[in-house]
Amino acid sequence: MTFVCERCGHRDYRSSFSFSQQGVFTASGGSDSSSPEQLRANLDQVKTTILRQKAYLDELEETRRRLESELAQIVYPALTLPPEIVSRIFVECLPGHGRVRPSPDAPPLSLAQICRHWREIAISSCELWASVDMDGFFSDGTGHEKELLQMWFARAKGRPLSVTIRSPNHGVPPSIMSLVSSVCERLHSLELDLSHEDFLLLEQHSVTFPRLRRLVIFHRHGPSDYDPLHIFQNAPALSELGLEAHSGLISDLYPMLTSIDLGSTTFNTVLDVLHQYPRLLQLTAHITDGLLPRNVAVSTAHHLESLILHNSSLRSFTLPDLCRLELHNDGFLTLLPFLVRSSCTLEHLRLPLYGDETELVDGFQAVPSLKSLSIDVPYGVDLALFVQVLDTDPLLLPQLRTLAIFAPYKQFNYLAFIQLLQAQCDHPGHPARLVSVQLNLYGDDDEGHYKDDWLSSSVIFEFNKLVEQGMTLQATYNDDEEVWPDGSMDPCETFPSSRKLLEIESFDISLFI
Repeated sequence: MTFVCERCGHRDYRSSFSFSQQGVFTASGGSDSSSPEQLRANLDQVKTTILRQKAYLDELEETRRRLESELAQIVYPALTLPPEIVSRIFVECLPGHGRVRPSPDAPPLSLAQICRHWREIAISSCELWASVDMDGFFSDGTGHEKELLQMWFARAKGRPLSVTIRSPNHGVPPSIMSLVSSVCERLHSLELDLSHEDFLLLEQHSVTFPRLRRLVIFHRHGPSDYDPLHIFQNAPALSELGLEAHSGLISDLYPMLTSIDLGSTTFNTVLDVLHQYPRLLQLTAHITDGLLPRNVAVSTAHHLESLILHNSSLRSFTLPDLCRLELHNDGFLTLLPFLVRSSCTLEHLRLPLYGDETELVDGFQAVPSLKSLSIDVPYGVDLALFVQVLDTDPLLLPQLRTLAIFAPYKQFNYLAFIQLLQAQCDHPGHPARLVSVQLNLYGDDDEGHYKDDWLSSSVIFEFNKLVEQGMTLQATYNDDEEVWPDGSMDPCETFPSSRKLLEIESFDISLFI
């Protein structure tokens, strides 16, 4: 007799017979019988039950084959793409800043965990493994750091490598420094934020860097007379150089140099570098010897396209090809004479909000080609002044698309800021409108500021309304300590990082194999 479950539909072919504890087949509700006739009857019923169970299993097997056949006919579009297209999509998933962190929660390792087909594509896509940022890498504690990096570099095959190393408190393991030295001929970009001891480990290896194009050096807690740049004397193709502080540059050391960040340096050093490197297109410097005397001669750099100056003045420069300018001390009073003297076309500008309404209007009228603008709001200055200037003439900056505001958290005028952004959305006839806005607030929690309330619910409501209208809007507190809207930032986005580096508790080596 067949029983069918009302809930799951399972069919039970078991008869009313069962085995007793002694293993004797008995009829339920009947007495034990050992007569030949009864035994034959029991045996027949057992054979019948076996046949029914076999029929049931055959039916299940047929159902399984049918379901598998139907699943095999389903086409998943993502799995039909050519491997070359999938590989290109994977590469586009890498962070835009170019520093790839070996984490199971981020590409490329996360992509290699989806399915076997995608894993094969990810492992064979050498471009995915050509960059590595060892943020938190040395907190692994499993002892597999060198082995994992060797696999990482091996998957990159012959591609130029981009490597970022940030020294933890206990230093970089010597085996890692040795491994980096072994691939020095493949290095395209190298960022080092190391202790003095780590640089000494790297110095022990006689290395050359024939393909190195970008080098950034931060020397932590070492003697002031030690210059780690001498380790990289054999880097003839170097074109981008970043230093924590000025080192003894040699005029013919890097003939291909086009970009340099001198860090803390003197103004005379800046002038020397402009003369030593005629190919220079980008220059960043933090002047340590104060503002310049008024009788300094004007220096002309015909090819310089980007200039970022801290604690210095534009009075001594003529830069006819300049298109990006960042000033952290001077306002429009020195900008206007510079623009008249240089006749340059600025597209990107950052400067403090100094001056009255007339000076700001005259300054913005002198840069009609501006596409991005960054404003530093000093203590005691209200952002409403900037808003008032733009409200006076909506066509003042016709090409402006990107705006960044840097301001102290305690005195920031949210009302004026929201008014400014709403005005950009409410002028459909404006030749251009803001597309991307970045608000950067900073403060000192010791003064009674608390990051938990840096954005009120009403401000967030207004921000969301602007985002719904198509504006890209992001707000940060103390660099990247707090971020709206997603509340987090990639710890590898900046170098060196001002925040605590992300610690990865453990690596699963199976992700690499």
